[in-house]
Amino acid sequence: MKNTCSLGRERGQIMMGAVIVMGVVALIFIAAVVFKNVQTQKASSASQKGISAYEVARAAAEKATWTLNLDNDNWKALSSGTPLTGFDGGTVFTDVPGGKYKVAITSGPTTDDRTVTVWAKDGSASPEYRGLQVVLSKTVAQFGVVMANKIKFQQRTKAHWGPIYAYEELDMKRKARVSYPRLFSKGKIKHIDNKSSLPNTDGVRWWSFNFPPGVPSWPQIDFEYYKSIAQNQGTYYAKGDRSKKKKHSDDKDSDKKDSDEKDNDKDRSGDDEWIFSNIIDTQPYVRYYDTGVKAKFQKGKNLLRGAIIAMDTVEFKDGTASLADVNAKYAASGLAAYYPRTVNIPSTAWREYQKVDTAEAGDYPGDVGGPGKTGMNATYTFGAASADNLQTDAPIHIEGWVYAGEKLKLHRAGTIVGLVMCPSKNVKLENSEEDKDSDRDTDYDQDHRSKYTSDKDTDNDHHDQDSDGVSTHVDHSNDWHQDAHKKRLTFYFQDLDIKTKGSSITQKSWREIPVQAF
Repeated sequence: MKNTCSLGRERGQIMMGAVIVMGVVALIFIAAVVFKNVQTQKASSASQKGISAYEVARAAAEKATWTLNLDNDNWKALSSGTPLTGFDGGTVFTDVPGGKYKVAITSGPTTDDRTVTVWAKDGSASPEYRGLQVVLSKTVAQFGVVMANKIKFQQRTKAHWGPIYAYEELDMKRKARVSYPRLFSKGKIKHIDNKSSLPNTDGVRWWSFNFPPGVPSWPQIDFEYYKSIAQNQGTYYAKGDRSKKKKHSDDKDSDKKDSDEKDNDKDRSGDDEWIFSNIIDTQPYVRYYDTGVKAKFQKGKNLLRGAIIAMDTVEFKDGTASLADVNAKYAASGLAAYYPRTVNIPSTAWREYQKVDTAEAGDYPGDVGGPGKTGMNATYTFGAASADNLQTDAPIHIEGWVYAGEKLKLHRAGTIVGLVMCPSKNVKLENSEEDKDSDRDTDYDQDHRSKYTSDKDTDNDHHDQDSDGVSTHVDHSNDWHQDAHKKRLTFYFQDLDIKTKGSSITQKSWREIPVQAF
C-alpha cells in the first residue's frame, strides 16, 4: 500500500512539473509573440514614416526640376556658381504635405548638367529621413550666324565665326563661295551637293541632307519676354498703331522726312509699314514689330543695337553711320565713345576655318596663327583707325540679332555683329540686290586661293571640287578688312544670351543618398 501511495505522489509531482514547464513555455511564447508584434508595429511605423519621407523628397525633387524648367535664366545662373534663392541647401520648406525638406541645386557633373540634392523627413515627432539626388541634363539651344529655311547668298556676302544653318536648302552664288564657315543644310547645298546619296559631308566644312550632326532644332524663343521689354522701351509696334497716332521711342530718333511718318505700303492696306533712317542707338533696344507690321531701315546714318524682331517683314538697306557720327552722338549724350568697338570672338569660332587655317596669321578675322583654337585671339575690334587681322576699320550697322518671321531683305553692304534668323518656309533669306558687275569667276574678290585654288563645280552633281594641292601661304585677310565693308554684306557671329523657353530638360540619373538630419 505504501509503495502504491509513493508511486502516486511521484506521478503527481511529475505532472505538476510538466504543467509548470508548459506554463513557463507558454509565457515565453506569449512574450515572444507580444515582442514580435511590438517590433512589427515599430517596423511598420518606421516603414510608413520612411515612405512618407521618401514621398516628400520625391515631390521636392520634382519642384526643383520645375523651377529649372520654368525659366531658362535659372539654369544659366547656376553656370556662374550663383545659387537660386531657397535652393542652396539651407532653407527648410514645409509646402509639401506630410513632412519637411531642404534642397540644393548645383551645376555639374558636366557643364550641361544640374544636380538636385534633397534631404527630407516625415512630419512626426521622431521623424525618419530620406535623401535623393537627381542629375538633370538640358539640350542647350544652338544658334548660327545665319539661320533660315531657305538661304540664298549673292554678291560678296561673307559670314564669320559661326555656322550657317539652312532648314531647307542653301544656295551661295559664286562671289559668296568660300571655304568658311561650316555649312549645314536639311536639304541640298546647291554648289556642293545636290543629291541625297552619300557622301553628304566632308567632315570639315559642309553637311548636306541633314547628315549627322545635322541641323539643330529651331530654338523656342520666348517672344512674350521680348515683347514686354519692347513695350516698356516704347519700341513695340502693333498693327494699326499709326491710325491710333501712337508714339514710339524711334519717332524722335528718325529723320523727319524719311522716318516712320511715311507710309509706302504698296498694297495700300493702311498704317502697317514703317520706314526708319538716321537712328544711332546709345544703348541696346528691343524693337518688336508684331504680326502684320512691316519695318524698313533705309539709307541714312544708322547704328542699331539690341534685338530687331519682326513677325512679318524687315528690310535693311545701305546706311551705316560713320565712326565720327556715332562717337559724336555718344559724346552729345554724355557717353564714352562707341568706337573703337571691341567684341569677344566666340570660343568655337576657329572651327569655321579648318579648311583654310594654317600656322600663319591672317587666315580669318582674329587669327594670330594656328591652326586650331590656340591660334585664335580672344577679341576683335571694329571701327579701328587701321585694319589688320585683329581689327577692321569697318563700322557696325547692326550689333545684336535680327528675327524676321516672314521675310528678310538685306541689301548690298553693311556689317552685322550678332546673328540673323528667318524661320518661314514661304520666303528666302537673300540679298535683294545684285552687284553692278557680273557674277563671274574672274571676280577679283575671290577668297582663299592658297590651298584651295579653284571652284570648278557645275551645280549639277555632288561635292565641291576645291583642290587639295599644297601651295604657299596667302594672306586671306584682304577678304575682310580695308574697304571690304563698303562693297559686301558681312556677318560676324556672337553667341548671344537669347532667352528661350526651358522645355528640354531630361533626367540622367535618380538615386537615394545617405540621410542628413535637420
